[in-house]
Amino acid sequence: MLHEDEDLVIVAKPAGLLVVPTAEREKDTLLSRVSLYLQHRYRRRPYVGVVHRLDRETSGALVFARSREALRFLQRRFRDHEIEREYLAIVAGEPPSPGHFDAPLTGDGTVRRRAVARKGEPGKRAVTRYRVLQTLRGASLVAVRLETGRTHQIRIHFAAAGHPVLGDRIYGHPEAPTPFDVGRQMLHAHRLGVPHPRTGRMVRVEVPPPSDFSDALVALRSKHWPKKSAPGKPGRSKDRR
Repeated sequence: MLHEDEDLVIVAKPAGLLVVPTAEREKDTLLSRVSLYLQHRYRRRPYVGVVHRLDRETSGALVFARSREALRFLQRRFRDHEIEREYLAIVAGEPPSPGHFDAPLTGDGTVRRRAVARKGEPGKRAVTRYRVLQTLRGASLVAVRLETGRTHQIRIHFAAAGHPVLGDRIYGHPEAPTPFDVGRQMLHAHRLGVPHPRTGRMVRVEVPPPSDFSDALVALRSKHWPKKSAPGKPGRSKDRR
């Protein structure tokens, strides 16, 4: 738990865990874990509102509302792009720095796969800004800030520019220089700032990258690659980024 009060809770989501159940009705989700925690803590059934989501394979900070009023407030702030969000990503190659992408996106990420809109094709506005923090062997560590929050936006924009997020088996390119199997997409919600529903003051949290992300950085800085493991099965991503 990164922050908790009577209006909201901010938690660190682990990679590999869905935020909410899909049509398959998974029982172990971040929503169920937070609900169970609050129920044990306060000895009553809690209200937990889903404000936003992260992909199953994305780790990092995520906020839940503890009342319907707080949920409406926070959803409006997200819709109006008044939320502070910074991600860390390991991407293939060396993108120019600083840089930004503003290509509109099509699809919804569930029924229809997301993609960059073709010339003349209508799409939803999507703006991604980034800076390179470190150049690695065949990859780069980048900090990413979102002006919009479209499904899979970071992954699609970097992939379309020829610098897919390492480990992304949906939007990544087979020819991308991935020297070893990182196990999942290397995307982490590093910082989150939300205005408080009651006071309006910003509540800011920072989540260090998990061990698999840090291990990938160490390996990419090394002169010797780790032994490449067998490729995993392509994952599905029904959850929103």
